[in-house]
Amino acid sequence: MIQYFVCKDSRDNKSYIILYMFSSKSSFTFEILCRLPTGANENLFDSKYS
Repeated sequence: MIQYFVCKDSRDNKSYIILYMFSSKSSFTFEILCRLPTGANENLFDSKYS
């Protein structure tokens, strides 16, 4: 199951959408799938990951 959250990078002061997926059976380990700037096309984001 792919989930995402938005965070702000203090280095360039931009917000990013972080896509991540829990791996194995532990909910504490996850792998980041990609890092999208929030200025990206949200329709594309929704259709691809929802």
